[in-house]
Amino acid sequence: MDSAALFAFTKRRPPRSLNGFTLIELIIVLGVVGILFGIGAPVTVQLVRTYSLRSERDTIVTLLEWARSQSLLNADQSDHGVNISSNTYTGFVGTTYATRQQNTDLVYPRSNTVTITGPTEVVFQSLSGRSGAHSFVISNGEKQYTITINQEGSIVW
Repeated sequence: MDSAALFAFTKRRPPRSLNGFTLIELIIVLGVVGILFGIGAPVTVQLVRTYSLRSERDTIVTLLEWARSQSLLNADQSDHGVNISSNTYTGFVGTTYATRQQNTDLVYPRSNTVTITGPTEVVFQSLSGRSGAHSFVISNGEKQYTITINQEGSIVW
């Protein structure tokens, strides 16, 4: 082989710039991110729905326990109860929601992603804490919780 051919064969290319990413690298990274997002989004939505359902259950149970404890303590020398309307939960003082002492209401917003079946009003008797037997079912369409109140006023959830 002559020296000119050898020189042409061993001639090196000029070094490439090492700054930045190539287009194929960017496409691969975007594809991986898209796959991860596609897998993670449904899981995240399910977690939010489950959290919302648990939060609603905890709010109702807390208000029921508050009303029962206030009745047992004979606070305000009156019965205490909980009213569940289409957009709020209200803890109240009085024998019924209609005749309650409005200035003592505890009002909490209700989530529109959860459905609740059961009575709209539960009242605990002063000093005894008794109530009629009631049952609530709280559901988000996929999962549900049941809250039960027996005649002695005991709350099971």
